[in-house]
Amino acid sequence: MSQLTGTGRLSARLFSSGLRSISTTVEKTSPILPELKSNDQLDSITLAVENPSPIFPARSWLFAAKTNDQLVKAAQSKADVIVLDMEDAVPMHKKDLMRKRYRSAIETGIFNGRKVFVRVNDAKEDEQEMMKDIETLTIPGVCGFLIPKSSDTGSLEKIAELTLKHEHENGLPQGTIKFVPIIESAIGYLNASNIASASTRNVALIVGTDDFSSDCGILDDDSPTADALLSQVVIAARAAKLEPIAGATVKFDPISSEIFYRKMKSCGFSGAAALNLTQYVQANREFSYTSKELQWAKTILSNTDISMYQASVQDIPQMIGPPHQIKALTMVNRQGIIDKEDVREDKASSTMIHGRRPVHGLHSNVTIGKLHHAKIDVTVTESWKTLWESSFRTLNNIATSDIFASKLGLGLRSSQIPFAFLNTLTLSLTVSIFSESARVHLGCYNALQHHPVYPGDTLTAVYQVKSARHKKVNDITHYTVVESCHGLLNQDGEVVFTVNKRTMFPPLQVTEDEHAPLNSMLNFKHSQWKEAVMAGAPYPQLLKNSQPNIETGELMLHNDHKVFGKTEVITMCNLFKITNPHHHNFIRYSNTEILVPGPFVIAAMISNTDRDFGDIVYEEFPVSTNINKVNIGDQLSSVTYVTSIEDIGPGLEEITVKHIGIKNFDMELLDNVAIPKSLFEGANIRPKEYEALCEKECQLLYGKIACQATRKIIRMKNE
Repeated sequence: MSQLTGTGRLSARLFSSGLRSISTTVEKTSPILPELKSNDQLDSITLAVENPSPIFPARSWLFAAKTNDQLVKAAQSKADVIVLDMEDAVPMHKKDLMRKRYRSAIETGIFNGRKVFVRVNDAKEDEQEMMKDIETLTIPGVCGFLIPKSSDTGSLEKIAELTLKHEHENGLPQGTIKFVPIIESAIGYLNASNIASASTRNVALIVGTDDFSSDCGILDDDSPTADALLSQVVIAARAAKLEPIAGATVKFDPISSEIFYRKMKSCGFSGAAALNLTQYVQANREFSYTSKELQWAKTILSNTDISMYQASVQDIPQMIGPPHQIKALTMVNRQGIIDKEDVREDKASSTMIHGRRPVHGLHSNVTIGKLHHAKIDVTVTESWKTLWESSFRTLNNIATSDIFASKLGLGLRSSQIPFAFLNTLTLSLTVSIFSESARVHLGCYNALQHHPVYPGDTLTAVYQVKSARHKKVNDITHYTVVESCHGLLNQDGEVVFTVNKRTMFPPLQVTEDEHAPLNSMLNFKHSQWKEAVMAGAPYPQLLKNSQPNIETGELMLHNDHKVFGKTEVITMCNLFKITNPHHHNFIRYSNTEILVPGPFVIAAMISNTDRDFGDIVYEEFPVSTNINKVNIGDQLSSVTYVTSIEDIGPGLEEITVKHIGIKNFDMELLDNVAIPKSLFEGANIRPKEYEALCEKECQLLYGKIACQATRKIIRMKNE
């Protein structure tokens, strides 16, 4: 779902070499738009392309090989432009032969309907050969000439005069033959702007790096000096209303070519040279717009006077203005021309079919009271526990020591699975059937453990929707907030863990299950396990060391921290069956849009505090929420405010704390710094309220608060 702010009406015109005149009229629409999936759905937009260039868009410039068979293969390819090379690739003694072969191929019609350019010989190195090229190949079927080693305006003027002469001799309208100067030397780089505007025949600039690298003594392909050449050619071409075309890469492995073309596209080039059939396919693909890019463009055009665009809640908000609307218009029209060309060339191809992508999670409707079962059971082995402890520091003996657990007198047969592990698993096993389609996770509440869980137990999850309400603006439903309860069941059918969750979804139809009263297995007001713990053995006798001292009202700045690694997050997502694409789809999302799952962030915040609380025999999370996004590579630290400490039985105390997780921040910066107590008050502070507090009273933490949790801890107290 795309989110936009602002409405109105846009009328824009854009002029360029590829799109001579584009106009659009956009009608006023709703601020929040449904996803656009095809051109047919772009009903509110009227686009007109007046007299588009017959040459552009041109994503791939395929340099054809020299034999007749290879020329036929080039003609049958789907390269946007075919380049017949008369310069470096042809030895001197074969130049006359190749001119005749190229002319014969064109005149026999194998290139009919194709865009053909000829790279002529360099006028400065061999003027006579260049003149023969123009004389022989200024014929119908040739769109233009690539002018190698362009370095000044005088050479272009001479070539233009010669071309005009042969146009007249061969009955071609004046200006039929277009020019594409190749900027590939240091002097050409300096004169790029003048060269770009030197002739009205110019339609593009191509950049070549080999001669430039030799001129400048560059040995590294990634040299910033080489990048300066790329940037200069793009700027010179765009300023002169020409298309910037990248040169070729001589690394023929597919991965290197793909990386090269993607870099060229990001530099601003609209196409690139290709030296073989594999490269042209990659160039066509990389210089076409992706569905995500077109989604952005179509959504921008569907609403005008936009001040903010956000493709989804997981994506980064972006300011939008008139330049973005013109860019979007160019993209939509350019891709429209490409699509028409592809359809025309595909007429004789095999039957095409469209795929269906299965959908998961809640989509069209939600039923209050219905009990849903996860599609998978998992046996939580010791290896699961080991992997968890390798990611989240675990220093509580009840979770690490079989001997300690067995001596508690609670009937434990071994160490327990950690609480944060169970909280994560309870939520993650229902991702596929519940939250994969969610917009925002608004928070979790009343996370309770009801029975011990051990390595070797087989667990599954269930969830039940407790309520659902619509958020409406002007009687239009913008989203639906769902309150749900999630439970974890062991192999004996016991509910071992429950947690309530509040989630925002796209608009859903709400119904009620008439059998809801029968599905009441998740209605827990308190924890059975907590009661068993409080009635347990004389705990102080089990203490190996004294517990860390904690006082009511103190603020603890914990020294430990957690950094989330890419492989680690992907591995843990696979282990816990977390399938949301914004956690692992690195092609769809950028590094700043790939998110660490919320339960992992909460677990990391808690694990940072473990050694400062000692041995805990029971815990629960009344509230836990994620405030700001956490990305892979972010470092998470923790602070804790101690709200209260209460004696609750022989040898036990219950400590209520408020944890806050802080991302990408050195905790030493908070030494001797006063922090507003209001950050730790209230259980349901919304993200924007945290930011407002930090803006006014603690700017060090503005945008740094990643998550928060209210936590109740029962631990053995010191005698």
